[in-house]
Amino acid sequence: MPTYEPVTAILRGLAVLETIAAKGSVAVKDLHAATGLPKSTLVRMLETLIHAGYVYSTGSEPLYALSARSLTLAGGFDQGRRLVSLLGPALREFQSATSWPSDIGIFDRDAMVILETSRHPGSLSVNWQVGSRVTATRSALGRAYLAFLPEAGRRAILATLRELTGEPRDMERFDALLGEVKARGRALNDQEERPGIRSLAAPIFEHATVIASVNISVVADAMSLSELDERYADQVIGLAKRMSALLA
Repeated sequence: MPTYEPVTAILRGLAVLETIAAKGSVAVKDLHAATGLPKSTLVRMLETLIHAGYVYSTGSEPLYALSARSLTLAGGFDQGRRLVSLLGPALREFQSATSWPSDIGIFDRDAMVILETSRHPGSLSVNWQVGSRVTATRSALGRAYLAFLPEAGRRAILATLRELTGEPRDMERFDALLGEVKARGRALNDQEERPGIRSLAAPIFEHATVIASVNISVVADAMSLSELDERYADQVIGLAKRMSALLA
């Protein structure tokens, strides 16, 4: 039996965080419908969470989403280590089969973070390593992730990216690009992230929700973009599906 009655304000705050986590990004009206809390109370709670760094807002409505700092609430449960443990062997097997390096990336506020890589130091003249940040809008990893987000979540993230990084500059054109990525199941990068490097990536899902992406990178002098697509698109999509199955 607990010694004291539960602190209502904390329970309400946790309910708000859980709702945002479940929906990806929400407006105050969505939180009101989900929690039953008064809108004035929700606004005060959201402003407190923003001040503490666990939530950020974007857009004119606005929409609210969890920041990377919210991951610290997981404490001993390290999602990154779990993914590396489950997906790392498949990544290394793929590199052995193709001879080209691959990375697994997860989104963190304004960039894709390399969670695991099969590349060696100096490989392809790109000094990516675990923890490196790559551009979300220009990298194949980022495009593969963004294209498969729910519409509301993607809109909120793109608005934040434009505010923080200035990209995408042409939202309509980028939306069309993401539409093509989703239709084909893969994203391409033609030396836009790093000169001399081309990449192809596909999304990784857990319970039908995109949580990461995996790529393959090649030297531009060794392979054209069309050759990369023709030779490796099905293989990378297949790898992403196998990784998704490992998380099911």
